[in-house]
Amino acid sequence: GSQPDEYTCYCTNTRYTGTNCTVCGLSCEPGYVPDPSCSICVLINICEAETPCDNNGVCILGSQPDEYTCDCTNTGYTGTNCTVCDLSCGPGYVPDPNCSICFIDICEAETP
Repeated sequence: GSQPDEYTCYCTNTRYTGTNCTVCGLSCEPGYVPDPSCSICVLINICEAETPCDNNGVCILGSQPDEYTCDCTNTGYTGTNCTVCDLSCGPGYVPDPNCSICFIDICEAETP
């Protein structure tokens, strides 16, 4: 520039952007952010990064970025990741693969 206090920073071949090349330009996946040195992406929220709860279970972040619990309320499933069918079927019956109805357990029914 024409003034003595004007300058331009060129951030070429760096991970940084901005007027003074101080803004980390590292792009990270959801649930991750750049580390303080702007060199790698680190996990901050496993619920956003991996959606570990199945069958519409709600992921609740724990005290650490990789800790979570799943709230399986009203999903019809239980278990750590809401994958265990909670449908109670009578003797000789099993839940269908979608955990929506009970049907005759053919293996048990055909046992001599």
